[in-house]
Amino acid sequence: MESSLPFTHFVSVPLYMFREELTKLQDQIFSKCKDARGMDRSLFIQPDRFHLTLLLLKLYSPARLEQAIQRIRELQGPLHSMAPRSTIHLQGLEIMDSVMGRMMIHLRWMCSI
Repeated sequence: MESSLPFTHFVSVPLYMFREELTKLQDQIFSKCKDARGMDRSLFIQPDRFHLTLLLLKLYSPARLEQAIQRIRELQGPLHSMAPRSTIHLQGLEIMDSVMGRMMIHLRWMCSI
């Protein structure tokens, strides 16, 4: 059953323009929590990889992958025109179970247009 299979791809928006702000935030968190058990700089995302995940996909065949690529290309123009009007609001934290042996902590975002 495909619903039990893991996701294979994701669609995201890069947020590298917030590189400096993210680095400052990480420095503040690390300086306040550096004595916490397990705290290590490797827990933080690299600022150049900071992104907003929009969609998770399960594409297990070349045909489905090609279909997804075509649909994303069709939506590229309309999505691009929405970007200047879009704002992103922090809604809360979500802690995901271990992924490849590491606990992943994600911010849950809500997009308002």
